[in-house]
Amino acid sequence: DIYKFPLLSENKLIYLTKHKFNMLNLTVRGNIRPEFVKAALLDIYLKWKIPRNIEEILVIDDPKYFKEIEKRIPRKMRKEFQETYFEDPTSMSITSGKFDLIIISISSKTENYLKTNSEALQGVISHELMHIVQRRKGLDRKVRSDAIRAYKEFRPRIRKLYRYMDKNHVDQIFAEIGRQANFVLKDLYANDALIKLNLGNGILADYSNYYASSGRLIPSINYVKTGHKKITRKIRTDIANSVNYILGLMPVIVPFGRWYLKSKNKNAKILVDYIGDHYETKMSHVAKEMDSIIKYSIKNLKDSQTFRKSFFRKLFLLTEKLIKESDEYEFERQ
Repeated sequence: DIYKFPLLSENKLIYLTKHKFNMLNLTVRGNIRPEFVKAALLDIYLKWKIPRNIEEILVIDDPKYFKEIEKRIPRKMRKEFQETYFEDPTSMSITSGKFDLIIISISSKTENYLKTNSEALQGVISHELMHIVQRRKGLDRKVRSDAIRAYKEFRPRIRKLYRYMDKNHVDQIFAEIGRQANFVLKDLYANDALIKLNLGNGILADYSNYYASSGRLIPSINYVKTGHKKITRKIRTDIANSVNYILGLMPVIVPFGRWYLKSKNKNAKILVDYIGDHYETKMSHVAKEMDSIIKYSIKNLKDSQTFRKSFFRKLFLLTEKLIKESDEYEFERQ
């Protein structure tokens, strides 16, 4: 129901829908060309859409610029939004009530390509836009609810693990893996949906540049607010971090694996193979254990309670197995 192209002014993006003009605030700060960002947004608009409920898009290369938009965030939400971003200042989408904010945070050297590669920038913006579209349709709530159901059903088995490991440690492992799995599952849905909309080339450019720019560094991929990728040089210890490391690779392996199987996209296969050769090998024992979960997700990914509960249960069963066999594995990586 969009009838005219958006009008791009200095810091506004305005487009006409069936009933009214919609306007979002676009703020670009740091060593980033505003015209470059506007052109990327226009390309997304022409290929897909800009959800009309988005109030703010912030594109920055330093977390200090977050303060530029704080006054435009409803007062009762400012503290929550600030804490959410500064807890992990990476690209993310945040929703509270009727207010939606997208932050494209290019603060890591491994993401400098986003300042010059338009297709990759379109990919990361589209990814965050899709999170908001799916969140507004209730996906986040469904993922969380099914995770809780799966956990409660598995709880009796967790209690039996206290004989193998300290109770608090066991509970912490399941909490951290469950939290990461929530974010990752939402990433699987977002990336798969973008590929189905023929927007896969953008996220392919984003992930390809991201992982290639990291070379052969040993990464540790931790959860973020919407599951978007993050790499640091430090490998952490413990079962939770080992499992979360492989989980963090699944937003590439699963959607792009499905893409190749369906459409024989060679570039998608190249990226999946690259991840296998340069990243999965750093946690080969856990990668082998998680192979069945990855294959299950590639074959069965869908927006259904059956899939989600099975996804979480399989992950909990793997965690249970690793705890029981923890003496057999060396989870600390030097």
